[in-house]
Amino acid sequence: MANYLYKKNTVTTKKLAGIYDAEGGIINVDGEDKELLEELRDFEGAAIELVVKVKEETDLADA
Repeated sequence: MANYLYKKNTVTTKKLAGIYDAEGGIINVDGEDKELLEELRDFEGAAIELVVKVKEETDLADA
């Protein structure tokens, strides 16, 4: 059994950071609405990995 691999991988990344409106399927990015399905259209038929990260901030200086 061979343990030798020779591969080339290409990763395409699209990042949107903003406020998500689930009902409208929209992400507001710097005051501009982006339709989530439209933003994913370039990846039609591809196996994708979707990662959602939520950041919360607590000011501990006033505690």
